Amino acid sequence: LVQRFSSKRPGAGGRAEPYECLNWRISQTYYANADAAQYDPSYASSPFGAPGGDPASLSPIQSRFRFRPTRQFSANFDLEYDVNFKQLKYVSLSTNANYTRAALQASWFRGNRVTDVVERRGLNRDTIRGSARLVLWPGKVGVDGSAYYDLLTKDLKQWNARLRYDVQCCGFIAEMIHSDYNAKQNKEYRFSIELANIGTVGNFGQGQGNGFRSAR
Repeated sequence: LVQRFSSKRPGAGGRAEPYECLNWRISQTYYANADAAQYDPSYASSPFGAPGGDPASLSPIQSRFRFRPTRQFSANFDLEYDVNFKQLKYVSLSTNANYTRAALQASWFRGNRVTDVVERRGLNRDTIRGSARLVLWPGKVGVDGSAYYDLLTKDLKQWNARLRYDVQCCGFIAEMIHSDYNAKQNKEYRFSIELANIGTVGNFGQGQGNGFRSAR
């Protein structure tokens, strides 16, 4: 079941044209072969089954809501409800703002442990991700960064910051990456030079040394 809402927006030539500003899609799949439920990439919570561990012929009910009032900004709200266990499996919210000199992305994801044992139910994933980009000097200097935070462990799992400087034939990139997984912290400093129509050469972190990457 899909519901779309459109409005008029100026097109490339300046004339008003139809523009889809809101889209809401609700779906569910029936599997003639229940084993196929374990391999369906259309659902974020795949694989799934019925209580007792048996394959399920019905997928979760999936809702995808997208709001895009302008071409530069959009927001998405998604969830999946398991009809076999009668539980909400996951819910996510994301936003994206993309402009010529700046961009911002943020997302939140929460997943629930699905089981027929009530005492074992609860959150098994609760995370926030974000990234930003800023052009300081168009065509020359830009900075960007990202971060990943685990709300369950209250731990900043990873963050990185990057500075890029471009000239006519190449780009110079300096990057710092900090990660904290499995109680092991790691920090890397990377420097690389991107050559037009050739590839990238530089120091790509500990244990990797110097070398060429695939051409861009």
